[in-house]
Amino acid sequence: LLRGTVQPAEPTLVRVHLESTLCDVIGSGRDDCGWPLRSAMRTIAQHGSGIIVLLRKPEAPRVEVKPEPVVKDEPKPVPKPDIAEKIEKKKPEPKPVAKEPPKRVEDDPIKDALRKEQIARELQRETVAQAAARDSAALADRTRQGWIAQIAAKVRSKVTVPPTLAGNPEAVFEVSLLPTMDVLSVKLIKSSGNSAYDEAAERAINAATPLPPPPPGVTPERTMRFPFRPKN
Repeated sequence: LLRGTVQPAEPTLVRVHLESTLCDVIGSGRDDCGWPLRSAMRTIAQHGSGIIVLLRKPEAPRVEVKPEPVVKDEPKPVPKPDIAEKIEKKKPEPKPVAKEPPKRVEDDPIKDALRKEQIARELQRETVAQAAARDSAALADRTRQGWIAQIAAKVRSKVTVPPTLAGNPEAVFEVSLLPTMDVLSVKLIKSSGNSAYDEAAERAINAATPLPPPPPGVTPERTMRFPFRPKN
């Protein structure tokens, strides 16, 4: 298709268009339609001259949709009376047979006595083991308390109470110990309110190093708390 006069010295508008009935006639807005033919013709007409190359392609063949054939259900054959009677007739279910309870075998008096004796021995062993565990725990606690009393006595002997101290205030220190029971560090975590008494208690802890070693069976802590009161 040619519009106007094409001048060799001037640029010429050219549109190569692939014919499509769906896009050109109906005006479908699908993505594959591209630039509409009418828009290309309108642009060339406004410019005054131009060429449209129209390419034709075979349209898609018409597809005829045929309805699916209706399948009719064939009637089921009616069984004869004798066959129907055989189908409906069920076999009688067997009746449950009651099982006889197992006969009770009387216990042997000798075995019964031995069993009771064994149970009594086990209870006695368990009672003895629990009592031994309680005694061992009590002994370990007494041993530990005795060791702590030795530490307290040694530290207390090094404390010099200031004469101006009034009342019975408490000072608490956290003491880090070496495995040799030597004092590694002393930290005041609760002041008595009297700096002179706090300093006296700290000097007493350092002066008591090394502290008494723990007795056998007692594991010493690496960090211990030392509470101080001037009257106890």
